[in-house]
Amino acid sequence: MSEDLAKVLKTFIKCQQEQTQALIQSQQHQQRMLMESMTQLFSNANLVPAFEHFDPAKEEFGSYHKRLEHHFSSHGIIHEVDKKSRMLSWVGSATFSLLEKLLPKLHSEGTYEDLIKALSDFYGKVIHYIHARVEFNRCCLKPSQTYRELMAEHRDSTKMSRYVCPNSSYQCSLVDENIRDVIIIRSPHRDFQAALLQKKAPTFEQALSIAEVMVITSRTINVIENEEPVLQVNKLDPKDSPNG
Repeated sequence: MSEDLAKVLKTFIKCQQEQTQALIQSQQHQQRMLMESMTQLFSNANLVPAFEHFDPAKEEFGSYHKRLEHHFSSHGIIHEVDKKSRMLSWVGSATFSLLEKLLPKLHSEGTYEDLIKALSDFYGKVIHYIHARVEFNRCCLKPSQTYRELMAEHRDSTKMSRYVCPNSSYQCSLVDENIRDVIIIRSPHRDFQAALLQKKAPTFEQALSIAEVMVITSRTINVIENEEPVLQVNKLDPKDSPNG
């Protein structure tokens, strides 16, 4: 009886040891995997390339912010704390100093959203909408500019011109119509103006399509008219030669 009990105890102890060993190996494997994941995470974070400094003389802050968000997204930067620290290290000394003045508690309480709002408010253009509309109507096609680029330039300035209804529920907008009208009126191409004025109510898309065709046609005609003449070389008859 005692021998049977000893065998049972021995078997039980052996099973316990095997289970304990398996548990230890499992924990070691999990810890190793966790360490590898953390190492990979920190490695990827350190590989994120720096973003360029913000220069208000070359770019509006709204555009800089959009490009910065794309940079964060493409490199897996999703946490607000990481965004804040990286933005502060990238914006440049002048903008960094400005943020410290705009946000006295920048380092202790300021969030990434606080940074964005402070700079957006500071660099936001405050002009009368009539002023914006005058500038909108003065915009002309530049020598090296396409109509598509001009229309994009007009569209970018429509918010300050208030051509977009502030109440989005109304779904009311005169943006396309105003861009179309300004481009027709101020176009330097008379053929383009004539083609659109022959239509009773040309759409924005029709105006853009006709404009692009006119530009391509004009450029092609210029190439044809400025084509270099082909030099014709005649073979000299031996009888016409001075020595012939």
